[in-house]
Amino acid sequence: MKIQELRIGNWFIGYSNKPFQWDLEYSKLLTLERNRPDIDEVIKSPIPLTEDVLSEFTMKWVTDPQEPNALMVFKNGEFEVLKFKDEDNFFYSSGRGFHADIIYLHQLQNLYFDLTGEELEVEL
Repeated sequence: MKIQELRIGNWFIGYSNKPFQWDLEYSKLLTLERNRPDIDEVIKSPIPLTEDVLSEFTMKWVTDPQEPNALMVFKNGEFEVLKFKDEDNFFYSSGRGFHADIIYLHQLQNLYFDLTGEELEVEL
C-alpha cells in the first residue's frame, strides 16, 4: 500500500493489526518528515473490500434489472458498486465507459469522494 494513496479519513490496517483511520497528525508527519520510520510502523496493509465491510455504510443492497449478471448491487444515490459471479473484486461503472475494480476500502473511499465530492462515512 502506498502512503500517497491515503486521504485523511481513509481506513487501513495499522499497528497492532487493527483498523486505523488516517488522520491529520500522520499526514503532517508524512509531509514534513518523509523518512520517518514510524510512518512505516503505522501502515501495515490496506483493508480488503468485502460484503461485511460494505455493510457498515449507509448504502443499500438492491437489485438492478440493467445488471442481471450482478450478484449484488450496492447503491447510494447514483453511485453503484457491483459484484459479479466468479469475480473476486467489486466493480464500479458509470455506464458511460468509466469503470474501476475496487479491491480495498480506501480505494472505495477515494473513488466515492472523487465522484460525489462527499466523504463516505465508515464506522469500523
